[in-house]
Amino acid sequence: MPNDPPAAPPAAGLTARTPDPDVTTRRGDSLPPVVLPPPTGGRYVLGAEIARGGMGAVYRATDTALGREVAVKLLQEQFGPDSGTARRFADEAHIAGQLQHPGIPPVHDFGTLPDGRPFLAMKLIKGDTLDDLLRTRRDPGDDRGRFVAVFEAVCQAVGYAHAHDVIHRDLKPANVMVGAFGEVQVMDWGLAKVLRPGTAADGTVADAAATAPNTEVRSLRDSDIERTQAGAVMGTPAYMPPEQAAGAAHKVTPRSDVFGLGAVLAVILTGRPPFEAGSAETTRVKAAQGDVADCLSRLDDCGAEPELVALCKRCLSPKPADRPATAGEVAREVADFRADAEARARQAELDRVKAEGERATAEAKAAAEAVTRREAEARAAEQRKRRRVQLWLAAAVVLLVTGAGGVAVWRVDEDGRRRTAAARSADAVNDLLDRTKAALEAGEAARAAPLLAQAERRAADDAVTDHADRLAAYARDLAMLRALDGVNDYRWTPHDSKNFPPPERVAERWAETFAGYGIVPGTTPPAEAATRINDSPIRTALVAGLDGWLALAQSAAVCDLLAAADPHPFRDEVRRLLAAGDAIALKALAGRGEWATQPSGLVVAYGGSRAVPAAAGRELLLRLAVARRTDFPLLMQLGARYPIARTEGSGERAQYFQAAAALRPENAAVLNNLGVALRNRKDLEGAAAAYREAIRLDPNYALPHNNLGLVLVDWKDLEGAAAAYREAIRLDPNFAAPHHNLGLVLYDRKDLEGAAVAYREAIRLDPNAADPHTGLGNVLRGRKDLEGAAAAYREAIRLDPKDALPHNGLGNVLVDRKDLEGAAAAFREAIRLDPNFALPHNGLGNVLVNRRDLEGAAAAYREAIRLDPNFATPHYNLGLVLRGRKDLEGAAAAFREAIRLDPNAADPHNGLGNVLRGRKDLEGAAAAYREAIRLDPKDALPHNILGLIYEEQLRLDQAEAAYREAVRLNPQFAVARANLGVVLRKQARHADAIAAYRAALAIQPYIGYAHEGLDYCQRVLRGEVPTAPPPRAVGR
Repeated sequence: MPNDPPAAPPAAGLTARTPDPDVTTRRGDSLPPVVLPPPTGGRYVLGAEIARGGMGAVYRATDTALGREVAVKLLQEQFGPDSGTARRFADEAHIAGQLQHPGIPPVHDFGTLPDGRPFLAMKLIKGDTLDDLLRTRRDPGDDRGRFVAVFEAVCQAVGYAHAHDVIHRDLKPANVMVGAFGEVQVMDWGLAKVLRPGTAADGTVADAAATAPNTEVRSLRDSDIERTQAGAVMGTPAYMPPEQAAGAAHKVTPRSDVFGLGAVLAVILTGRPPFEAGSAETTRVKAAQGDVADCLSRLDDCGAEPELVALCKRCLSPKPADRPATAGEVAREVADFRADAEARARQAELDRVKAEGERATAEAKAAAEAVTRREAEARAAEQRKRRRVQLWLAAAVVLLVTGAGGVAVWRVDEDGRRRTAAARSADAVNDLLDRTKAALEAGEAARAAPLLAQAERRAADDAVTDHADRLAAYARDLAMLRALDGVNDYRWTPHDSKNFPPPERVAERWAETFAGYGIVPGTTPPAEAATRINDSPIRTALVAGLDGWLALAQSAAVCDLLAAADPHPFRDEVRRLLAAGDAIALKALAGRGEWATQPSGLVVAYGGSRAVPAAAGRELLLRLAVARRTDFPLLMQLGARYPIARTEGSGERAQYFQAAAALRPENAAVLNNLGVALRNRKDLEGAAAAYREAIRLDPNYALPHNNLGLVLVDWKDLEGAAAAYREAIRLDPNFAAPHHNLGLVLYDRKDLEGAAVAYREAIRLDPNAADPHTGLGNVLRGRKDLEGAAAAYREAIRLDPKDALPHNGLGNVLVDRKDLEGAAAAFREAIRLDPNFALPHNGLGNVLVNRRDLEGAAAAYREAIRLDPNFATPHYNLGLVLRGRKDLEGAAAAFREAIRLDPNAADPHNGLGNVLRGRKDLEGAAAAYREAIRLDPKDALPHNILGLIYEEQLRLDQAEAAYREAVRLNPQFAVARANLGVVLRKQARHADAIAAYRAALAIQPYIGYAHEGLDYCQRVLRGEVPTAPPPRAVGR
């Protein structure tokens, strides 16, 4: 875990060094550098920790003897040198060292630390785990062919191990590395097992060639009994075969690994492992039962090739005998499938080429025939024309002679009118296209679209063909302008309540957009791209888009393209620094006078670059906004330059988005952003109005539906909020935020199952979002799964270490687990991260109460109240502390304030009842307890205390009823049974009292007054004492 100490200090042969912060082994790896002791000298110089498993930690290291980078795996320090884990660690080195296959990382060296623990040095694999790669897909169908090829390589490596009587026993995507150049490695052989040499998967003797002395793999345990005891379970439950999940170690064979391969293939095809449940234990139980029904259903719906689905199902058969015998068989089937698929693809390509060739031949033949026909028609037409001229001349003579010349004049006038109308239509189309061009040059897609549509209709209606090329070009440019506007809307719009889209995703959208326009930096020659850009009426928008892409991607190829398309000394300097990400030099540019004449695109790119300090970027944007009050992109970038989730700056953001909305009132994204800013200003009415207007403009836009849900939650309209979130999900099922927000609503409505489903779907859609993990932690804590809750909170902390909320949640779990030191540390870290966050102050108060530090607890609760006066819980907790310190007046005031803030919470009424009873206000106390019972009828405690009050008031029948109800609600409530005995004894029902006392003492033997009452009633029944009840026992 990120907060864990280093796994082990360096030993003889190992040297620590400061990790290189610029070098990583797995892209996206967020493990922190390991803090190690000073160098001790030795062959291997340790760097950063790069991975951690169940028994070992892996470090990047340098082999000083051979001058190469390696990975060094150390046994974690909590495992002793004589432990079974240490033996398995050593066995991993011996087994992996003997498996010589390209798909299994070679072991270079093996040794022991001074304390006896082993370490091994092996090949350093640079790349990503298959698990990481699969999680980056938007859909399980994406890039399926590539991942099937990876799967085949995994099968080949495991098949090689099976041929040498070795089984892996922990196959899963996280244990497969895919290198930067496509190499595939099966990792982590720590659970590997060597079978009896020569024993095949079905118990028969294998081929002698596979077990010849020079290829036989030996384990350190070959001559020892199997050390895994019956019933012990090792591996990962989500991917385990039933026999392994059930702890039947003697039944684990190569067919068990085949199940693991099927599980990996299931993740490739469906995105999810075979077994999923609420916790590791429930997942293991599901695996032990072989319950693959859900997985098979997902396979049926995944849309993959039937051959792959059928293979996966056979591998996942609950009965080992129904699976392929070894990984080699699976590898052959996958190879055959891929060969057939490639053959089909080649044949389809040949068929396509043949069809295109035949079509081209037919078109050429038809064109030649058309040319011949046109030439013949032209010759015939020329002959007819000459004959007509002769006839017209003759007719003209006759007409002149006969006085009929008016007919010729009429024909000339009609032709002139037609030519005039055609010229007028062509001019009208040309004028519309000129206006379209002007709108495109101004970057106004909304104005250009109707003009271009009108030009297309006019050209079609009047058969104007002169402008066909221009119409087509402007249609392409309009589509590109809309696409560029779409990327801008995306990058300036918060995709959840706290963050703008990650720069990497925005850069991907820029890349897709320009590729669709035929421009691919690094592939398209810069000169060719420059010509395309400079000849386009949307040149300004294209250059601005490239500048925005450059600021986020820091791409040299984009920079080169801009240098060719838009050369300028100052702009070239800015772009070179943006490409290099030189924060110091970029900050120095902010005060340069050249900015006043620079295009908006460059200004916005600089102001939004992550390499430019936020204050410097905001300062430049503000300075230029004074003179550019109608610059829409500049206003949007200004609004986006303020922290989205904070109240600070929300007023300024709202002003800029309001100005932008005035410029483009039809833009739904602007109104959505305005709603976010208004909500941060606590203007819920304004925010709701902005969201609803965005929805009216674009009913299929999911984001304002999600954000409207947030406002409805603020208004306590949970039904309306859930409806808004579900509508957002319907419009965009892959949008993670509304799934998370729906989880919050369902959790507040006590629907823990529904909330867990929503949070897990949010995590599936966006594994790197911390908030759904925090929400899932809350659900699991509510379901008493403290291990699962702690794991969820820790994952949230790993993803977002600066978020105080999961630290607070982890603190609550640690309090539940009685780890007060850990809980206090978690709460204090939450307070450090967000000093104005009331919850961890309240949690810290709970820790201090458990430590009997009532002064400190009271101070913590009062600080929570100061930060959030409307937070009822610390008022209640303060009341408990004050009552413990005998300050009944202060306690009553605290409980009453908690009741005022949350009238539906039962606990403050119980607390108030305790105070009033202590002040002898029995009627007031009874009323408080009755209200607590009304609010929470299933809580036994107030029934018991209400019984005591009735007893003090000599209302014995009511006291008996109250005690009996307490016992009914909680049969293990020993004190309530003892109190029932007292009231029965007071009614001289000694036999019934004896039964109640005995039941109480059977549960809790140390209730003194129960012993006294039992003894007394037994003596009464024996006739040894009078039947009148003695005085009531003290101290109940």
